[in-house]
Amino acid sequence: LRPGGWVVWVVMPPVCPWEWAQALRGRWGVAGRRLRGRTVAHVEGAHFATYYYTPAAVARALGPAFRPVRRQSLALFSPPAFLDGFPRRFPRLYRWLAGLDERLGVWPILNAGGDFFILTAQFQRP
Repeated sequence: LRPGGWVVWVVMPPVCPWEWAQALRGRWGVAGRRLRGRTVAHVEGAHFATYYYTPAAVARALGPAFRPVRRQSLALFSPPAFLDGFPRRFPRLYRWLAGLDERLGVWPILNAGGDFFILTAQFQRP
């Protein structure tokens, strides 16, 4: 990147309350998979390793040449994609929860969790 350039990463953190809630349904594998730091994902017949990173780990990986500018959680209040029936069954509730994601997902305590977080950083001169 040139100095002043931007990087926007969508990262899966090790904390997803919606996955923890799956323990209430007896789905212990889903509830605990992020706690191991790595799992094997299965998407459309492909199997691949999936890793979970904290915002601090991502910032360390980017290094001092990048200045973090913004972080926002995704699917912290609204259900993640694996609960795809929720928006169809409860459209008004889903829209309200998605609105909470938009408004509160940038707050410092909340912007590191959810199904994903978006980290925006700007490249400075090394």
